[in-house]
Amino acid sequence: MIFVQIFPMILSNICSLIAKQIERSKVSSVGIAFIDSTKLAVCRNKRINQHRVLTDSASREKSSVDWFYSFKLHLICDQVGQFVSYCITTGNVDDRKVLPDLVQSSKLKGKLFGDRGYIGENWKVRLAEMGVQLITRIKRNMKPQALDPLDRAVLRKRGIIESPFNLMKSQFDLEHTRHRSKIGLLTTIFSALMLYALLLVKDDNSEIQQILAPLKLKSFKPNSRYF
Repeated sequence: MIFVQIFPMILSNICSLIAKQIERSKVSSVGIAFIDSTKLAVCRNKRINQHRVLTDSASREKSSVDWFYSFKLHLICDQVGQFVSYCITTGNVDDRKVLPDLVQSSKLKGKLFGDRGYIGENWKVRLAEMGVQLITRIKRNMKPQALDPLDRAVLRKRGIIESPFNLMKSQFDLEHTRHRSKIGLLTTIFSALMLYALLLVKDDNSEIQQILAPLKLKSFKPNSRYF
């Protein structure tokens, strides 16, 4: 409760902290990145019609599983799971529409791997003009694409982009349905982003790691294949 009350005063500081960690990630990037999005439901499906808190900003959309009333968090992560760019949109925004802005803010040059939601020849051409090669999985009715064996292997490493979402949702309450205001929603999202960014600081003797030391992660164990 206290954190929610003081959050408006420290929001700029938290955003600056996240931005600094993102800049460190950009320096360590080797030209390989992953992109994905996740829904942030603001209420349970059966209460969509009764929801009033975020009716002017959240939107209703259908996923491959079910309907949801939510926002979306879009992330670009580097080869070790550190995010280098992010944005928040309403739930009905096409994942591909944020590609140019995310790539531009990340200053990425190289290869960007995504799932089938990013398929689109026009988007590949547009990103190619920005110095980025978009590589995606293909649909069953599409012709096989000629890929370098290394690119094919990297494309299977979906855990690199899925791990941040899983960790932030399971340990840092990134998604819950108890929001009572927009500032509460922002508190949840930026707190999770900040904690995840700080968690990946590798220096065990840093002040950041000393602060995070008491934090007991119940189920998250970094996989050597990803981190």
